[in-house]
Amino acid sequence: MDDSFEELKKQVVTFNVTILDRAFEQTMKNPETRVKIFIAYNLGLVLVKLTIIAGQGFLFLKYAGIV
Repeated sequence: MDDSFEELKKQVVTFNVTILDRAFEQTMKNPETRVKIFIAYNLGLVLVKLTIIAGQGFLFLKYAGIV
């Protein structure tokens, strides 16, 4: 029974990956969607960088005894 469960798990994962591959492939065919994904990705990177900078600033102020 354990082997059949593992086999079923593999099939489900393979099926999900296939669906995601197809969706990604169809999405990348549309140039407008590619631009939106590119912009969203870059905005995400900017948000992460700003969060890191804000955290470092807070730690500096805390270390300096201001906060």
